[in-house]
Amino acid sequence: MLFACPLPLAVSNAEHLMCYAQRYPDLLERYCHGQASHRQKIGSHWRRHGRLEQRRFGCDGSQAVAVAFDDTVPSSKASEQLASAQQRYRAEIKAPPCGNSCQRWKRVLGSQSAELLRLTQLQRRPRLSRQGADKRPCRAAVSSAMDITPGGGERYLLEAAIVFQRLSCEVTLLLFEPNQCTGGDCVNRTAFMLGLRNLDVDAIKVASLNVQRHPKRPVRGLHGSAERLIRRDFDIFFFLGNDRAPRTPGLGRLNLYMCQFPFDWYRDMYPFEERNLATYDHVLLNSNFTMDWYSVVLRSQLRKPCAPTPVLLYPPVPAAEPRTPLFGAFSRRPFRIVIVGRIFGGVQSKGHYEAVRLFSELQTLARRDGHAWHAQLELYIVGAVITGKEHYARGLPELVTRLGLTGVHFVFDAPRRRLEALVEGARVIWSLTGFGQLKQMTNPADTEHFGIAVAEAMSAGCIPVLLNVGGLPEQVPSSAVGRVASTLEDVPTATLQVLSLPEAEMEAMSGQARAAAERFTGDMFERQLGSLVHEAKPKQRACYSANASAPTRFG
Repeated sequence: MLFACPLPLAVSNAEHLMCYAQRYPDLLERYCHGQASHRQKIGSHWRRHGRLEQRRFGCDGSQAVAVAFDDTVPSSKASEQLASAQQRYRAEIKAPPCGNSCQRWKRVLGSQSAELLRLTQLQRRPRLSRQGADKRPCRAAVSSAMDITPGGGERYLLEAAIVFQRLSCEVTLLLFEPNQCTGGDCVNRTAFMLGLRNLDVDAIKVASLNVQRHPKRPVRGLHGSAERLIRRDFDIFFFLGNDRAPRTPGLGRLNLYMCQFPFDWYRDMYPFEERNLATYDHVLLNSNFTMDWYSVVLRSQLRKPCAPTPVLLYPPVPAAEPRTPLFGAFSRRPFRIVIVGRIFGGVQSKGHYEAVRLFSELQTLARRDGHAWHAQLELYIVGAVITGKEHYARGLPELVTRLGLTGVHFVFDAPRRRLEALVEGARVIWSLTGFGQLKQMTNPADTEHFGIAVAEAMSAGCIPVLLNVGGLPEQVPSSAVGRVASTLEDVPTATLQVLSLPEAEMEAMSGQARAAAERFTGDMFERQLGSLVHEAKPKQRACYSANASAPTRFG
């Protein structure tokens, strides 16, 4: 049936709790009757769960929430199943005899089943060994706690899956719940939009981890299908994240943590995070900028005996396909500037609003200097709109209208072929991520830590004009490749200098940009990641014993 709780448009302070309960489907069925006895429970839920989950509290004039419930399964049956499971777990905790280590983890785990205690022993075995009659195929898992949407991180994740498939491994994609990606169709669509044609999507198994937040700190409790996944005993486990320590312990014999940047660099680490980190063999970092910050932030943790080894591994950048260019020679390309990146605001925003204003200034400078091509200038803003950020995308055309600009185009959620055509027809690539950190570095996470889109455009012959912040300057080794601006105001001037060059010099700079991008293209990523797998050595046995609790916690 379709069940809806009406939400009044004018509410008092006493009714904010009910608005909170009626906003979310998981609270709607229990708390939407408006009984005063429920309000204390709702307040308790907000204090223990809602704040940590960043849910919205109070009333904002929203309309009724409608949720479809399946009333074919009586609630009494669910209660019986829950009671039966709780009794089984209590019986298992009391039943198996074990030593001091097992007794200690019984007290830690509480209501977790004794089966999980047995599964922790998987971490103590030497990894990547093939002894005796063990002839089973290699098993690899790639995982991330983030939503799977087309972007640089997802390219990392799926390119790693390609490498493991070429090593003849069965690959499983482990997703945290909830996730926008719920199955193979989503993976197929993401791979298609990223142009990953070498990925055998049909051979990838997609599994979900049923996780929930710990009521007192940002930890995720392990239960449900995760128990069965640990039993699979992966040979290789690759986890992608934006934290200093991975949000899950290593589930394989060789564990690799790809840290795009430690976004939580400003806070102290919890003990369970240090235990998670100690179960990994290598931390993969995408640039020297990220490597420097990671080494500083985790200075003390990386000195410990079981600490993973930081490794510089540049992202996999797809080389431009060897086909006839759409516009022929570089001189035939239109005077087009592209800025490529996901469309959203906040930390690590790509600076789309700033790009529109800088383009207006560039048009003014070109018109003032009398360049005949000033009327041909184009700015293409290309990227996938992040779910929930549609208002940010809608504001961009409105800004163009207010400024009275021409030549500004927006291409949102475009297919891969369309994106490649736009980039191959551009002369300049802009990247303005981190514009707020130019004067003073207050938040290093709010920068472009590498910039896959920039390297990809350079491989197609685009000349980079970038900001001197984050990992972007690593892609422009000299002025023969492109320009690096120290301030936002320098971007139009630097772009004008490039576009004013003679055609021969501009084409030579385009060739230098292609050559500079070769450091990140081709099979460089595959060779480096493959060497880490082939040269893997088991950690000391003490590292597994000291962190045997790791598989019981997802953070």
